[in-house]
Amino acid sequence: MGALTSRQHLAEQLVAFIRRHGGHTINPLPLGDCENLRFEVCLSDKSLVNKLQRFGFDLHLLSYSKRLDPWAATEIIGVGNPQQLRQQPAVVDICIYEVELPVIAEVTE
Repeated sequence: MGALTSRQHLAEQLVAFIRRHGGHTINPLPLGDCENLRFEVCLSDKSLVNKLQRFGFDLHLLSYSKRLDPWAATEIIGVGNPQQLRQQPAVVDICIYEVELPVIAEVTE
């Protein structure tokens, strides 16, 4: 497999950013030459989408869906010190977006 293109490096950086900010990427890397990056994020979380738009990325809302999140609900059990937290699965509403990545012409020598 050859060296990654500038577009692929951008895709890897975006994947890391999306994961750090609570999103989950859908398609595997490396992306195809004309493929855009798809990710899901909780419907109630607008901060990731807003940040990507402020950075100048063109986002397309593809669909709404639901998925089981194994750590979605947190319950405090026990009173006093120390309190214990128990996380439980729950169904969450999500949005699936596509980030349009620019086609970057590579210089070949």
